[in-house]
Amino acid sequence: MLSKECGASIPRYKLGNAMTDEELTIRVQPVLHEVFDDAVPELLSSFRTGKSVAGRFRLNGKNAPESVFVKLIPDAAASGIRLDSFRNEITAYRVFASIPEVAAMTPRMLGYDLASRCLVLEDLGVPVGPNTSDLLNGSDPDAALCSLKHGVAQAATMHGATSSSARRFKALRQELGGPAINERAFEDPWPHAKLASISEEELIAAITAYKDVCRAASVSPAKGIDDEIADIARRVESDPGEWLAICKGDQNLAGDFILTERGPILCDFDAAGARHLFLEGMPARLTWGCMMRMPGSIVEYLDGIYQTELARWLPIAGDPLSCRQAMADAGARWHIFHVNSRLSEALGLERPRGPSTLRQQTSAWMAAFVQIHEVTGHHPALARTAKLLTERLTQIWTEEQITLPVYPAFAIG
Repeated sequence: MLSKECGASIPRYKLGNAMTDEELTIRVQPVLHEVFDDAVPELLSSFRTGKSVAGRFRLNGKNAPESVFVKLIPDAAASGIRLDSFRNEITAYRVFASIPEVAAMTPRMLGYDLASRCLVLEDLGVPVGPNTSDLLNGSDPDAALCSLKHGVAQAATMHGATSSSARRFKALRQELGGPAINERAFEDPWPHAKLASISEEELIAAITAYKDVCRAASVSPAKGIDDEIADIARRVESDPGEWLAICKGDQNLAGDFILTERGPILCDFDAAGARHLFLEGMPARLTWGCMMRMPGSIVEYLDGIYQTELARWLPIAGDPLSCRQAMADAGARWHIFHVNSRLSEALGLERPRGPSTLRQQTSAWMAAFVQIHEVTGHHPALARTAKLLTERLTQIWTEEQITLPVYPAFAIG
């Protein structure tokens, strides 16, 4: 049974990643007491990222599990955006609990406390093998491909199984309080579908931003851009229709697909939301595959794995024409976002970004949308502009800056 907001009295620290193990234990103890009837926690291990602190705790109490995993947003990381992400994660776990196929491949939420920004999950133990990211950066291409295959199949299952629940996501999230979701069109990498029309002001702002960036790169946008961006706003940002699902988000790296004794598990849902499922249904093309490069044959293979699994849940995914339209729509949405938000920055500077660089990834994103157009044939004005941008970047950036390195697992030999 999921707990309500605990309302426990929590000591306050502004420590972020400097939070010690002792301070972490003090911080979560009131929440664990309330969720598990005064169980006494003992920290087994702790983990820190730029946005959260987490720990595995052994519990000593008659009504408590042997151990739990606790995720905490420290005060220093508790911006409005981060608190919204916390609500996203709680909402996702609430929905997953009612869908057996998704519950089987995600941790179970045991409780949460909004006041302390503390999330309590079942403890799945330490990983029993390398995750997908480890394998991509390893030396065994077969093992990396096998893990990629399982990862995209799991994503397809999550998307297909949650498609009938996706329209409830916003309402469930709103029950947790906080401001309503109010993103502007094309400004968030992992948008919540508005399920309402896009305002004229938002649409004009997105079109203007796209054209301004193109001109800053000395590229003239192709005729028809306005209509195509408006079409994508309607099909993706506003209401994806049958392609709406609860998506994980934040899949820039493949480290959230982990191997446990229970089997492969998906974790971390702070970017979860109801959105067009193909925004993360082409990871080898647009997310993992644009952080570092994969062979083209693997990209096409993973497309097939995803779409085959998705068709088990969504009949429309079994129609190649509908699938190509949906891929093109999601790819075009990514392209507009990448131009407006990433290329606009990359024109002025180069910087590291994950395992490669901003300009390497930006070049890959531009080329990826051109390739999606070649497969689907849709949105020709955006594709022509993307091709011009790709060609222009080869002229103004160095060879190293436009060449995305290959994942080590696929660079062998």
